[in-house]
Parts: sequence; C-alpha cells; structure tokens
Amino acid sequence: MKPRSIPFVLALTLLAGWLPPALARSPELPTITDLMGTGAIAPTSLPHSPNGSSELVNQGFALLAQGRYMEAIAVFDQAIALDAHQPDAWLGRGYACYSQGNYPAALQSAQRAIALAPDHDAAWTLSGSVLFAMGRYADAALS
Repeated sequence: MKPRSIPFVLALTLLAGWLPPALARSPELPTITDLMGTGAIAPTSLPHSPNGSSELVNQGFALLAQGRYMEAIAVFDQAIALDAHQPDAWLGRGYACYSQGNYPAALQSAQRAIALAPDHDAAWTLSGSVLFAMGRYADAALS
C-alpha cells in the first residue's frame, strides 16, 4: 500500500490525544460535503464518453453534493455498468456509501478505484477515511 499523509496524520493526532477542530466539534467523521469543501474530492468534469458513462459520473457527483446518496449510488452503478474501468465512478459510489455509513461497500469501491488508478489521491483518501471510520487505525495510516 502507498502511504498517504491525511490518514497518517489523523492516526498520529488521535494517538497523541488531539483532534483537529473539524473532528473535535463532532464525534462523527467529516461528511461528504466537508470533504468536497476541503478539496479532498471534487465533482469532476469528465470528457464526453461514447457510452455516456462520464456524463453519469458527473451527474452522480452532482447528486452527491446535494446529499442525495441513494440516487447517487444508483447513477454511479449505471456508470459502472456501462464502463466498469472508470475509477471516478467507483470513487463516487464509495463516497456515497461512506456518507450512508455503509463502510464495507465504501471500502470495496475505494479499493476498486485504487486498483484501476493507483495514483488516484482521492481514492486513497476515501480508503483511509473508511478504514479510520471502521476503527482500523493502523490500516488507515498506511492507506
């Protein structure tokens, strides 16, 4: 696995007994809106694809930004059905699952995005966030 700074720093700060202000104000992990606001993920504007999957991915991220997670998952699933090799579709699906607390599905989607695009920073961020939420702090530090 490729080490990433955000989960690693979160794990270290937790071990040190200090939480960043964003996490200290609430016992919950950041929401998808929080993550999108920090730039950890962002709706993309993918180029047109002949099969329409990129348009669905863009639509899914728009639904995600509106907090319409079930609808977003359905749209990302449609994009994946058209092109299962598009990492942003898996990423969006993962963030929607994460936002609903379905961490196993979120982790599976993040791992699929990483397998398709090993340098996809947002997929690694998602993976670390999910592992952290699952209480797998050592794994999160490595993700």
